[in-house]
Amino acid sequence: MGLRCIHATMNSNELTPISPELEDFMKLQKFSSLAELLSIDDEDLLALDGFGWRLMKEVLGLRKIQ
Repeated sequence: MGLRCIHATMNSNELTPISPELEDFMKLQKFSSLAELLSIDDEDLLALDGFGWRLMKEVLGLRKIQ
């Protein structure tokens, strides 16, 4: 599985690697940044269509990095 990079925030120059699956989910839900996604409570994310435990594991790892 390849990783893609996305800006952590709109103003950030740092790129954070994310999976293509997470990138597709963000596009589907129209999230404008990774920071926006990471600010949402776990329970609310799990209630969104297309978000499951595999993506939750990735999000929890990304929160540790941030």
